[in-house]
Amino acid sequence: MILAACQAAATSGKLRHADVVELNPAFDVDSRTARTAARLIHTILSEAARTR
Repeated sequence: MILAACQAAATSGKLRHADVVELNPAFDVDSRTARTAARLIHTILSEAARTR
């Protein structure tokens, strides 16, 4: 669901800023949060670049 929302925002042409943060790296089991954030950033940038 979050991935679809990021794709929709990126392809809308209205996205100007995105902020992805990791709240507490000490509790990030197996870097799951970091990998998820990287995937979301990749999706946002890829979709935004495709629409330009």
